[in-house]
Amino acid sequence: MRQKETAYGTLKYRIPNIPEAMELLGDMGLNSRSLQNTDEFIENDLKYMARMIKSIGPFVDVTGLKIDEEEVTSFEDALNRFEFIQVFSEVAQELFESLNVGSKKKS
Repeated sequence: MRQKETAYGTLKYRIPNIPEAMELLGDMGLNSRSLQNTDEFIENDLKYMARMIKSIGPFVDVTGLKIDEEEVTSFEDALNRFEFIQVFSEVAQELFESLNVGSKKKS
């Protein structure tokens, strides 16, 4: 498990395994053809970030997070709290980068 310290507690998350990663990319509306088109990502970066954030629930543990002493009880609850927009964006970006999407083998 990885951890990210926030003003609201420690967010724990993990990197998806191979089948989970493929499903995550599919949930984002991506396929092997669209993964090769970097212009698509640039034009729709907010759309893809939102889809990624909505899909990372199985990899995120919000246990112990609190806002003004009110406990966040679920990932869905956290999605409704704009206080988490930055941290979820950072975690989603890290997860996306960990998938090595669109990277080509260096010769």
